[in-house]
Amino acid sequence: GREVNRICASLSMSREDSSRIELCVVEALNNVIKHGYKGERGNRVDLKFLFSCDNIVIEVVDRGLPMNPDEIDKADTGMVELNGKDLSDLPEGGRGLGIIKAIMDEVSYISRGNENSLKMVKKINLEESRMD
Repeated sequence: GREVNRICASLSMSREDSSRIELCVVEALNNVIKHGYKGERGNRVDLKFLFSCDNIVIEVVDRGLPMNPDEIDKADTGMVELNGKDLSDLPEGGRGLGIIKAIMDEVSYISRGNENSLKMVKKINLEESRMD
């Protein structure tokens, strides 16, 4: 998580946006470990980052048990009110996809063969950030 935050900060993103993107990556990795790999150690997870002036794209790729793609559409963002609330006040467990959907602008999932991919996109304006 700290490394994700460091990468975002190096792009001159705000501390708040960096922390929120870090939270999404940590939630996605926790889901892979807990549900995809059932807590079993020694499995591989790849993180891919793509940056542009418009957005940051993060892809989490694993080879664990696939998730039902409908879970993304069903994820509840109703209880995830981020404005003015401390993220540590959110209930633990079962909120990961809701948190990711509430923070990111686009979230998609695909499972092909033995590989699963969760793609998260956050729209940003690095040109403006660098001018601040």
